[in-house]
Amino acid sequence: MYQNYKTEQYNFKCSVKKSISHCLQMLSELKPIQVADDNISQEDFYEGQKEFYEFVEKLYCLMLSDPDKFLISTNEYDTYIQSDKAKKKREKEHYTDAKESNLRNKFQQAIRFYSKFLYDIGIAAESINPADYSLVISKDKMLQIKDGMMSTHINKDNELRYKKIRELGIQIKEDNNFCIISSEKYPKMFFGLWVLCKAKESKYHYLNYLRVDYEGTKKESPDIQDILETLREEHQQIINELQKALPGNKVRMKIKPFNAITSRSKWKAEYRYKGKNILGFYAAPDNMMICIYFYSHLNIAYMSKRLQEENYDLYQWYKSKFPERLCKCRYNRRVQFGEEYQRICGFSNRAEIKNPTDQDLNNSIEVIKLFRDYR
Repeated sequence: MYQNYKTEQYNFKCSVKKSISHCLQMLSELKPIQVADDNISQEDFYEGQKEFYEFVEKLYCLMLSDPDKFLISTNEYDTYIQSDKAKKKREKEHYTDAKESNLRNKFQQAIRFYSKFLYDIGIAAESINPADYSLVISKDKMLQIKDGMMSTHINKDNELRYKKIRELGIQIKEDNNFCIISSEKYPKMFFGLWVLCKAKESKYHYLNYLRVDYEGTKKESPDIQDILETLREEHQQIINELQKALPGNKVRMKIKPFNAITSRSKWKAEYRYKGKNILGFYAAPDNMMICIYFYSHLNIAYMSKRLQEENYDLYQWYKSKFPERLCKCRYNRRVQFGEEYQRICGFSNRAEIKNPTDQDLNNSIEVIKLFRDYR
């Protein structure tokens, strides 16, 4: 089932389905690991990791096939975002659209509800029973978890979501002061959840959980291969070429953790040189953007003038990579490109190269080399 969705990932028009598809695509390859535990056999841990991976994979596949059954509205966001009012705002303004933000948060939190609930019970669990493979958690902690699930955007449907969790085969029974959590369809899956949630705490802890990346719990951070395995072939090639173009110890790449709120997960990586980020990229299963950092609108104007004098073709490419922003924030600046002026938001001061080609990459590297010589 998953492989079918993987080949169709770029055809979803619905924003909700695109987000769910990203959740699927960002899953790591299944690589169970050995776990040291005197009370639980390695065989049970291996099977538990496979079962939890399969549970998560199937959850997203079912969600993708019919989001409404999981209380995820598929119409509200797209109806608004395609309206004339929303389109007009997006044309040139750098703005905060409260309605767009609320609707986006609503469907993203609805998607993440199920994985967040599992993560919270895995973190709070006090033990796992090797006899019947159930998870044990105190009633008080379970109440705290449910209180934490009361998001502003989606809480009115939470009881129906808990019902959906039970329909997925997860049982929660009370026994004195404890809740006993088990699964009918995947009886050992909580061993896999335990491996992810009880792993050493780090800033990548939640990322490893969302990707069901058991091997990631043993590493200090994700690596470039983790990124490549989730991307389209043409974007894999761009990143590989980027790695070759910025070699050596002087330029270091750092991968950022996922934002825990959003379900539209993207990789974010930054390349640092002499203590400053010089370039970065955002990469998701169906899109990619390279950013060149200039730190000041004055630097952007300087490079515009220099390129116009030294390499006019590169200048033409360069000036097209700064989206015009007509925001009224205090960071908005008027920047000269040749004989023209353009408004940009100096909050970011960066060039944005969306879905780059090989030529875009070559141009980006050339601009960075010239700019860093100046710096």
